Amino acid sequence: MVKPLPIILIAIGALVGILAFVPLLASVPVLKLITKPQMLIVAATLVVIGVLLMARKQEEAPAEVPIYQGQSQEVVGYRRHQSK
Repeated sequence: MVKPLPIILIAIGALVGILAFVPLLASVPVLKLITKPQMLIVAATLVVIGVLLMARKQEEAPAEVPIYQGQSQEVVGYRRHQSK
């Protein structure tokens, strides 16, 4: 299962990258301090971090193995199988 953090980072990075090209944001005083290349670097960094986190191998939970009892092979419980 993919965790939500990489997806959120990729979405924020894409949004920042798109906002770098929107001319309406020049009217916002805070964004006048940030240049277009700086916004693109931040966007690319966020996207790359999100992709790396998503591509990182997820540890799988150990498989559960049934415990049988008697001749009828009745399942009486489960235990976790430690694979190496």
